[in-house]
Amino acid sequence: MPAVSARGQTDGIRGTVRRADDSTIVAGVEVRIPELRLTATSDVRGEFRFSDVPAGRWLLRLRRIGFTRLDTVVVAQHEPGVALTFRLNAVPPSLDTVDVLARLPSTAMIPEFEARRTYATGRFITRDELRAMDDRNFIDVLRAHMPGLSLQRAPYGTWAYSPSQQAPKALLRKDSKPCYTQIIVDRVVVYQATDPGVDPPDISEYLTRSLDGVEYYSSPSRTPPEFRTTGAACGTLVLWTRRR
Repeated sequence: MPAVSARGQTDGIRGTVRRADDSTIVAGVEVRIPELRLTATSDVRGEFRFSDVPAGRWLLRLRRIGFTRLDTVVVAQHEPGVALTFRLNAVPPSLDTVDVLARLPSTAMIPEFEARRTYATGRFITRDELRAMDDRNFIDVLRAHMPGLSLQRAPYGTWAYSPSQQAPKALLRKDSKPCYTQIIVDRVVVYQATDPGVDPPDISEYLTRSLDGVEYYSSPSRTPPEFRTTGAACGTLVLWTRRR
């Protein structure tokens, strides 16, 4: 380590800290004399001072974030002298590499599905939830996750209807039919209750593992405008088939 001749005040060491590249002052530098357990900090003028330092050679250690640490030896003498100047080398700022992994919702491939989840007053089953139930019958999935949607055993298969939109039993005629739910698959309306003489589709034909998303709206007031057709009087069931 280089020795710096110090002609400080009696038993004292004082100095100024500057940048090595442009000589500007550096404040906030921690300056230590480890053997004496003394610590000082450079002020706004880059200056620091130790008093009552015995005569002799002492190791000075200068440290500040953003600069290379400087270890140097000074000589404290019983003679008046000038302040020492210490120059620190700035360290180019660098950050550790950070790998950012962004995980999009599994249904991000269906942007409108995700958008409606944030504002629509319906019930939703996401792709992740469906994948966790791939081995379950789709009818069982609907019964467990879509309260308010009823499923009727039909002459063939299973039909979906909304009991909340059904007229009171006292007003029903013997030939009255349940309020069958509008069915939309991948934006295509495949069934509306207003279709004369057309039976609802068999919901049991759909497999859980073949779907990426399910939406259910129990009434016209809860149905988003894009699905609120004249056939949505009995609610709407929206199915999204698997993308991959």
